[in-house]
Formats: sequence, C-alpha cells, structure tokens
Amino acid sequence: MERSDAELLEASRRGERAAFATLVERYQGVVCAVSYSRTGDRALSEDVAQDTFLAAWRQLHQVREVDRLRAWLCGIARNLSLKARRKRARETPVEDELEQSASADLFEQVSDRQAERLVRDALHRVPEIY
Repeated sequence: MERSDAELLEASRRGERAAFATLVERYQGVVCAVSYSRTGDRALSEDVAQDTFLAAWRQLHQVREVDRLRAWLCGIARNLSLKARRKRARETPVEDELEQSASADLFEQVSDRQAERLVRDALHRVPEIY
C-alpha cells in the first residue's frame, strides 16, 4: 500500500531516509521540470533539483500544510534556479565559453542546444499554475 505524503513527511521528520527517498521519487520529475524551465540548462537543472531536495531535507520542519508539499518543493526549486542562473552568469566569462565551444564536438553541442531550446519553449507554453 502506498503511503500518503503526510505519512512520508512525518516519517522523514523522524529521520527515516527511506521515507524521504520515496518523496524524492514522487516529486523528482516536477522539481526537475521547474528547475529546467527556470535555468534552460539540463545539467544545471539537475544540480538544482539535487540542491532542492537537500534543502528540503534540512527544512522539513517548515512544512505546515502537507497538501502544499509539492508547491513548497517547487518554490525551493524556483529560488535555487534563480540563484544558480545568477551565479553561472557571473562565473562564465565569454572567453571560457568560446574555448569550450572550440574544443567540444560542434554537432553534439548544436544538437544539445536545439533540444534544450525546444523543451524550454514547450515549458514556457505550460501555464505557471502547473
């Protein structure tokens, strides 16, 4: 029998990592989608998703309404995505990007960017409420 979010949250608060792992599995897709829609970068969005669940584990006591768990996780992902984008913009000089472009396989790089752009455009068409 599948445990409810409320049961998993309470178990997680008691330190049951397996319960939290179930919550991660349950909400990983939506958290990744939110972080990707905000960053537009697949690798960065995966890092943000991991950071989201790490932050959530540390802040489980802040969840007041279990029904809002999904929204709470997505809010963390949105905030961390914004911070990650700002940090990346400050850290990536244009020269480094040009050097990386020259050393990487051009076809793979163009293909990856096109795929990311298509997914990002599709995500932008999804209403914010989702």
